[in-house]
Amino acid sequence: MGFFKRLFDNKERCRDFVRSAYKNAVADAARGLAGDAATPHVIGLCSALANFYAFRGMQVGEMEIWPELLPFLQMKEAESLTALVEYSVFRMWPNDAVISRVRPQLNGVLRGMNAFDEEHKASLVMAYALAKAYMDTDGQSGHPISWFAMLDEDVHKQLAALVLS
Repeated sequence: MGFFKRLFDNKERCRDFVRSAYKNAVADAARGLAGDAATPHVIGLCSALANFYAFRGMQVGEMEIWPELLPFLQMKEAESLTALVEYSVFRMWPNDAVISRVRPQLNGVLRGMNAFDEEHKASLVMAYALAKAYMDTDGQSGHPISWFAMLDEDVHKQLAALVLS
């Protein structure tokens, strides 16, 4: 990619920023600078999303980040960063995001949620219920959990059934 595109294309700058935040957090965790409460990958994803919000000038606490991050934490490590990077672009520029980098992975991992442990499943159901409760009448999510808008109909039905059970 050309120097000027990276310099002036906000979407590319956002992608680079999220990737860099992830890599820096993983490196810090590998050196033991982040404690040992989670794996370097989990710390990296959390830091990437938290720094994305900081990049946008928003203060978002851990309690708000974890529900949004849950599906990404369940993905294979190799695809989760790519999906989170594009999800971050989707958050700011929904029409310009490369949805194929996040939507299939997101729906795939949520279709397989029966394999999740009960704690992750309960958290995911809570996140889904929160996102659904915040939907505006025009179908746009007013809640930070924007992955709700990328779910396929069968995944919506599967999550809704869990909410009702």
